[in-house]
Parts: sequence; C-alpha cells; structure tokens
Amino acid sequence: MNCPVRALDEFDVFMDAANRKIAMSMMVASARTQRDTQFILITPQDMSVKPDADITILRLQPPRRSAAAA
Repeated sequence: MNCPVRALDEFDVFMDAANRKIAMSMMVASARTQRDTQFILITPQDMSVKPDADITILRLQPPRRSAAAA
C-alpha cells in the first residue's frame, strides 16, 4: 500500500531560478502520473507553475511584525 500524501518542504531554497523551474516541471509531471496521490510542495520561493484543473496554489500572506519585535 502506498502513502496517499507526499510532502516536500523548502526543497528549492538553494536552487537558482532556472533549476527551480526545471525541478517544479519534473515534480508536476511525475505527480500527474500518480492520480491517487496528493502532493504538497511548500516553498518560500515564487512558484513557476500555474494553477490548473489539477493544481491548486495556496499563497500565505507575509507575517505581521509587531513594533516590539523590530
């Protein structure tokens, strides 16, 4: 039995823009062949992938900083 969820966190923080785009394309292509698995990719970088029928992108707002923390 395979795991129905796969997650990668900050997989691209040390990649340049060109390699990030290639890696994202490869991961999306691979994920599309595994229709019974949900993939969660977490990154602080810009996404080179566009939303589609099978791709949902959730973007969080930057954290609010208090004056005391500065």
